[in-house]
Amino acid sequence: MKARISILGATGHIGRALADVYAAREGYQLALFSRRPNETAAAYDGLLHVSHHDISNLDLGDADVVVNAVGIGDPAQVPIRGHEIYQLTMEYEDRIESALRGNSGCLTVFISSGAAYGKLDEPARAGAPMVHPVNSIRSGEWYGLSKLAAELRHRSQVSRRVVDVRVFGFLSPHLDLKTKYFMSSVYQALLSGTRFVTDSSDMHRDYIGVDELASIIDGAARQEIVNSAVDTYTIRPAGKFDILERLGQLGLDWRVSEHAAVAQQRVWYSSEWRTAEQFGYSPKRSSLDVVEAVARELMAKR
Repeated sequence: MKARISILGATGHIGRALADVYAAREGYQLALFSRRPNETAAAYDGLLHVSHHDISNLDLGDADVVVNAVGIGDPAQVPIRGHEIYQLTMEYEDRIESALRGNSGCLTVFISSGAAYGKLDEPARAGAPMVHPVNSIRSGEWYGLSKLAAELRHRSQVSRRVVDVRVFGFLSPHLDLKTKYFMSSVYQALLSGTRFVTDSSDMHRDYIGVDELASIIDGAARQEIVNSAVDTYTIRPAGKFDILERLGQLGLDWRVSEHAAVAQQRVWYSSEWRTAEQFGYSPKRSSLDVVEAVARELMAKR
């Protein structure tokens, strides 16, 4: 019997990358849900084991695994959408629970975020506090609060099979290079041959790729009883200048200028909490390896 996987948000960055992985596997029945099912139908044309659905009609009755990758893909939209992100998150929580009534064995994988921790001044660790300004919520903070709210909802459903995967950084060739992410700008400069200018401040990121994310999902799916949150990580995070130097070897032209217009960034956005090991997860790549691999894929598609 084929494993049945449903991906919600299949035209988004993470959803589309996961769709590539599972569409390429034998023995899987893949259902892709999005607002633009014609896009996934064109991308996976001819693959009979892949079906395409408008997300307004959420039929998950026979799914073995449901991946909820619905969310805001452009960071510039986060402060604009504000509390709407919370409403969207809760809407899909309600809809997924309703669609899974009668299918209690299904595993739900919620694509959460390191933003659920709130402010991080160092890598997340076991026992790390959640720091959220609950008495003065700014519009840009609703994203992390929405992820946290969904996670709390899941922990309260103690008999439900659900895993919250807190992604701290994700890269794939499906990254929209027009968005305001740091790596979008870096890859855009690499591909266009323009100079990337940054300031002298450093930051540290732990970018995973789709192989790492799929490995965590596969490991969770093997657990008969599971209700937990896990953080994503690679062998080693990367500093900003490590990334620029590595991509400089591929042709990136970059320099440091104190006059560079650089948006304020978290210094640390990574985790040392290794509970994904309980699913058999053991990363094979460093963050720099992921950065370079995606760069090479993007350059090959030029």
